[in-house]
Amino acid sequence: MRASLAILFASETGCAADCAERLARDARRRAFALAPPLARPVSVDDFFDAPTAAAQTATPIDLARTAVCDVLVFVVATAGLGVVPRNMERFWKRLLRKSRSPEPLAGMRFAVFGLGDSAYSSTFNFAGKKLYRRLLQLGAGPVVERGDGDDQHYLGLDGAFDPWCDQLWAALDALFPPPPGFSIVPKNILPPPSFNLVFLDSSTTETPLPPSDSNILTAKCIQNTRITDPNHFQDVRHVVFDVTSCGDRCKYSPADVMSIYPQNFPEDVQKVVDFLGWKEIADKPFRLASTNGKIALSSVTEDYAMIPIHIPPILTLRLALTNFLDIFGRPKRYFFELLSFFTPDIMHSEKLQEFASTAGQEELYAYCYRPRRTLFEVLNDFHSCSGGRIPPAYLFDLVPLLRPRMYSIASLDANQNDKCKTIELAVGIVAFKTRMHTMREGVSSKMIARLQPGDEVAFRMEKGTFKIPSQLAVPAIFVGAGTGIAPLRSLILERIRRGSHENYLFTGFRGKNTDNLFGKEFENFQQEGKLKLFQAFSRDDEKKVVYVQHRLLEQSQLIWECFQNGGVIFISGHAQRIPKAVRGALIDVFKKVGNLSDEESASYLSTLEKTSRFQSECWV
Repeated sequence: MRASLAILFASETGCAADCAERLARDARRRAFALAPPLARPVSVDDFFDAPTAAAQTATPIDLARTAVCDVLVFVVATAGLGVVPRNMERFWKRLLRKSRSPEPLAGMRFAVFGLGDSAYSSTFNFAGKKLYRRLLQLGAGPVVERGDGDDQHYLGLDGAFDPWCDQLWAALDALFPPPPGFSIVPKNILPPPSFNLVFLDSSTTETPLPPSDSNILTAKCIQNTRITDPNHFQDVRHVVFDVTSCGDRCKYSPADVMSIYPQNFPEDVQKVVDFLGWKEIADKPFRLASTNGKIALSSVTEDYAMIPIHIPPILTLRLALTNFLDIFGRPKRYFFELLSFFTPDIMHSEKLQEFASTAGQEELYAYCYRPRRTLFEVLNDFHSCSGGRIPPAYLFDLVPLLRPRMYSIASLDANQNDKCKTIELAVGIVAFKTRMHTMREGVSSKMIARLQPGDEVAFRMEKGTFKIPSQLAVPAIFVGAGTGIAPLRSLILERIRRGSHENYLFTGFRGKNTDNLFGKEFENFQQEGKLKLFQAFSRDDEKKVVYVQHRLLEQSQLIWECFQNGGVIFISGHAQRIPKAVRGALIDVFKKVGNLSDEESASYLSTLEKTSRFQSECWV
């Protein structure tokens, strides 16, 4: 082996972990060793407090762990309003300490790739930028310039990740030249699976087990009501869950997040089982084992493979496809590369390899990502891989995990009746026809659309990014469009509960009678003097299109006075439209009423963001 790399990720949704896995595969092909104890990508905090053979309990963050590797490679997403993900928080706090003697990072080689969304212009890749800058301050040396991935790129993160990877490997090859006669393991050699499936004997009494993650809770649906007009194209549901049985484990603050674990439907899973030719083994229990033969665990222990903690130790293929694998989601590039090994059709194999290559990304985008083909649809297009040609052991490499879907909470936890504690959501049901005229439904929203009272869902609680001011007299401006109104409703309810009535709500919908979410409730609050409501309905007047930014400009004086009195603004909606429109409107307000120049207006807005007086929570 050549030099040892510690490939570390910090991620909230799993994208950074996926990028780290790709780096690890490329590292193995180039004969770079992966740092112990796991010899695979791990989260930043797990690496720096990983147990040793002598101590199987986690220790405080220890920067001396860098001694086990030659280069630290970080893949870091940005969470919330520019903060580091939770699985890097302790490491980041350790880096910020003033007392660091001795300093093990001085002279350490490192590389950083950040994952972000340029729709959040002020905090774009903030976590990666902060980490890169701090490591430089501590005397570490970069082997390559920081990379910045952007969700807004038409190729997604790959638009920046591909060229950054090329630069990284070129730099590492220069630092650690390969031995004479060495050649990179070609991609046409099938790599081993991450896990082996150890099918249990038919005489065993072991059955599939429930997940072991104590953070996963169960909620019971008690209401699922459509709140948009039946003739409106968008079906939005007001869903209410009873979480009384969760007790204190389900405490939440205004605008926190309910992460729901979706499930694939039995009839859809059966189609997959039939296609893959797994009818005979679909319901046979098995254990996951690492490729060294040891049973894979959900905890971090030496020499063991690691699987997500919410996956039970005993599974069936049907259970895995139903609850844990995103077979109807978007395929990753590695899927095309790996699938090419399991088809006897040469043309199919060559096409799959082309899609997986750097040169084939434009064509992959046109074939798969633009029309939003699902992984199972791609399998059907390359049907030569059906009928048992895909070994079940490769299922967890081919198909990404079915990750929880995050929904901002629209209700209030405080002062609820102890006999029935609830969570309320506003969920837009994803259902549309693709360019191929195929009906497409979101995996999670499809499940939510069919929920009946009494049905249960698995979920966990997440902290939201919005923070309301503690001072009651501080004015608050709320700008929401579509289901972005959900977290704002939660914040407004909390402000009203505290007795803060200087609330200014700007909403953007298509029509007053079609998709005016919670409109009656807000109008009642206005009549009671608890808020002032400014509504924009873009399709009600055929002669004039009115958007939420137009209402903001109409109230320029009010908005300027709010900020002059220490006010804060909360923005929620689609990331490609709302943030840019609102920022532009505010700049115009500052110039018009505050008599600021373009540069001064931009600086003032930047100050509002840095001091958390401009907060946004948007989605792509």
